[in-house]
Parts: sequence; structure tokens; C-alpha cells
Amino acid sequence: MLNIQASTYPHTRSQSASFSVERALCEPERLLFASTDLDQVRSMVGQVIANHHLKQTNGAERLDARMHYVTLGDISLSRLRYGASVQIERGALENCFLVQMPLQGAAAVESGSQRIESSFKLASVLSPGDSAKMHWNGDSDQIILRISRSLVERTLVGHLGHPLEQPLRFELGFNGRSAPLGDACSPTY
Repeated sequence: MLNIQASTYPHTRSQSASFSVERALCEPERLLFASTDLDQVRSMVGQVIANHHLKQTNGAERLDARMHYVTLGDISLSRLRYGASVQIERGALENCFLVQMPLQGAAAVESGSQRIESSFKLASVLSPGDSAKMHWNGDSDQIILRISRSLVERTLVGHLGHPLEQPLRFELGFNGRSAPLGDACSPTY
């Protein structure tokens, strides 16, 4: 059953360093869905982020998913939690970069030969062309930033002053919470 009701997320470690995006994504009018049905959750998340396979990995936990969502043209922000441990597999991203920033809990993220344990201190960045296999812990609560490939590459070309010789790709792990932005990005192009 799809339940569109507003409620607040449990207290997270990030509240001591809260930011307006996190608060804005918890506003009742930003709630895209709340559901305990795995197929509905898969469908709704697939519509706004990417098609994927989703399965619950711990039958003792109760799926209690909720997603807040806001779109800003070529950029969208989501706050997603499943409330139960889940395995997520999806094919290659075609037209976007996906940054997943845990506010609470952890997720194992594999893409190609890279594997990280994403947590409050380490976000994951998936580049276009990357497929991924992820395991979100039951307490994982994440902010997800989806940015169109064309926006990122147009912006970079504007700064470089010349076309890219190859597609832009980022390392899978992004330690953006403890390092200045300039030091945290490690693009290859």
C-alpha cells in the first residue's frame, strides 16, 4: 500500500551539523512516497533516480521506505531510506551523475573494480556508464543528488575552455565532509 503521509525522520548524527537541504527535504510537501510494499518502492525510486533491482535481505526487518524529492531542472535532490537492509543492483547510468551521501547508517557500494563502505564521512559518486551493486543497511538514510551529465560536462568545458577528450568520470568514494571541495574532487577527463 502506498501511504502518502508526512512524518519526521528519526534523529540523525547530522543534526549537529544540519544544513538547509536536509531540513527542506523533510518538509511534508516534499514527501514523494511512504510505503511498505517492495514493488511500489522499486517503481517509485526507479522513476526518479534509475531503474534497478531491489530485494530485501533481512526478513526479520520491516520495510518502511520513504522518499522526499525535489527537482531543480537538471538537478534533483532526494532523501531516501528503506528502513530495512536491501540489495540494489542496476545497470549503467546513461545520462547522470549520482552522489549518495549517508546521513545515518552505511552502504557497501561496488562499481567496476572499485568498492567502498559509504558512511556519514564517505559519499559515493557514480558516473555515467557505471553499473552498481549496493547493500544498504537497515538504518541507512541518504541524501541523493542526481545531476545531468550534460550540465556537469557543459560547466566543465566552460571552465576549461576546450572540449573534453573523453567522458568525465569520478572516483567512487568522495570524502566531501572533512575536506574542502577543491581537495575532495578527483575527476579524470
